[in-house]
Amino acid sequence: MKENKVRKIILGILSVVIVAGIVLHFSIKGPDIKSKISKQVSIGRELVNTADKGNDNGQYSEYAVKSFSEKVEAAAAVMADRKAAEDDSKKALEQIKSDIEDFKVAENENSISAADVQALMDEGGIKEHTEEVSEGLQAEWRIEGNNLDEAAPVNLDIKEDGVYTADLNQQVSDSYEAERVCNFSLRHDGKLPGKATLVLKGDFSQEENYLACRYDGEAKGIEELEVSLKNGFLELGVEQGGDYVILRGEEKELVNHGNTNTGTKGADSSEASEGTSGESDSEASESTSSQGETIEGSVPSGAQGEENTASGENPSSGGRTENTEGNTSGNQGGNSQTAPTQPAPTQPAPTQTATEPEEVTRTCIIEIRCDTVLNNMDQLTEGLEGYIPGNGVILSASEVELYEGETVFDVLKRTTRETGIKLEFRNDGVHGAGYIVGINHLNEFDCGEGSGWMYTVNGWFPNYGCAKYVLEDNDVIQWIYTCDLGRDIGGHYW
Repeated sequence: MKENKVRKIILGILSVVIVAGIVLHFSIKGPDIKSKISKQVSIGRELVNTADKGNDNGQYSEYAVKSFSEKVEAAAAVMADRKAAEDDSKKALEQIKSDIEDFKVAENENSISAADVQALMDEGGIKEHTEEVSEGLQAEWRIEGNNLDEAAPVNLDIKEDGVYTADLNQQVSDSYEAERVCNFSLRHDGKLPGKATLVLKGDFSQEENYLACRYDGEAKGIEELEVSLKNGFLELGVEQGGDYVILRGEEKELVNHGNTNTGTKGADSSEASEGTSGESDSEASESTSSQGETIEGSVPSGAQGEENTASGENPSSGGRTENTEGNTSGNQGGNSQTAPTQPAPTQPAPTQTATEPEEVTRTCIIEIRCDTVLNNMDQLTEGLEGYIPGNGVILSASEVELYEGETVFDVLKRTTRETGIKLEFRNDGVHGAGYIVGINHLNEFDCGEGSGWMYTVNGWFPNYGCAKYVLEDNDVIQWIYTCDLGRDIGGHYW
């Protein structure tokens, strides 16, 4: 009897211990993991805050710090999630530990010091350095001392992915029909101390067309860069670090099609209003300006996309009118153009065979000016003085060929590409496709809160985006920088 009682007592005690252990396992172990994650998050945040950022060896690139910071905050999100499974918490703990160790050894390793850059400038030498970017892709730096402007360190590290790679790929996917070949991220922070050449060695064919795009993290847009193909290698000039992508395809596939709903020149005010905000949200076209918008990228926020209350008028300066068929009937002076009819021959000519009519070349004029900045140099962002021509003319009035269906945006993009003028633009749900952020390094807000780019066609300021303005033969386009919401150039809508 006594032995049975003792056994029961022992079994009872064991049962209590087991139950208590289970309770402790679920009530204590979970919080203990979360507290460990919390500790690692604190360590990670401290590393981010104290990281010595720069382009010298031993410093951290801005991209490395941003990438690590995102990983730290991902762990913090798991820590804050009360519903996170224990396995997920364990994985997050191990991951943040690994990320911290990786970051501790992620300093720049392939930088040129300021002293070495100065030596290149003094001697006119050339620095070459090759990086293995990814499987099948090498990138070679070529930095010539004669192309450098100041003695500052250069970070030569190149990786396949960067902080903005996903955003960049999404924008080019929305805006181009071309194939994406490869990505690479130049880990140099900001602008280089001059111009450099990057030679990409990979699967490139002389029979293909290529285009490079760079993501602008501040403007959240993309910038196109010309590339050349030599002996199977791609060469492009670079002026700053960041995330890049190489596209491949036919010429038409390498044209930004961010605005899929291009209107006609005779669009009325209601169409223009839709065009300014109704263009496809996710499209990121490369340098385009939508016709009716107060110049995408050129007019300050708030003014861009506003409807011109006088849009229904036909300005005597050559504004377009709408005919009953919806086509623009006016070019310069608003007169319609009709093809002359050929008189019938008095006698048939049986021996002659019909020949196709000769193709008529169409042209337009484009000019880019920033005269107003000359009167507001005190407001100009420091460091941009060198990009302002003494006469305010970035591109003098130039006659260029006009192709069927081309818009103001298309011509601006093609012309700046051919002349080597830097063009920045973005697409978003507010301004639509091809919002012009900057031309020749002169961006919106660079010369006051009311500054930016606007455009005219035949002297008229359309009230809709440039990507919606379809051009006609002999049209005259002007891109003009305003420092006062258009008031200083006759283009305000109030």
